[in-house]
Amino acid sequence: MGRTQCVLLAFALNSYVSLRKLASLCRYDIRFQFIMDGQTPSHMAFHRFIHDDLKMPIEEIFYDLNRYFEKNDTIDADILY
Repeated sequence: MGRTQCVLLAFALNSYVSLRKLASLCRYDIRFQFIMDGQTPSHMAFHRFIHDDLKMPIEEIFYDLNRYFEKNDTIDADILY
């Protein structure tokens, strides 16, 4: 679960992040360290996760989450974006 959250956070913050940058964020960024519970996967571990385990592109997951929040929560869309 942590890897999905990690990839989503990186996408939300940067729109795109390289696999090496993602691995670096897990080592040096406290937000990513917290999400990953101190684990520091390599860029190859993220590559395997993204290509083998995710059922859809991370962009689609991100957009689905935003649509869900807009539909089910009382969030002002102007603030959300």
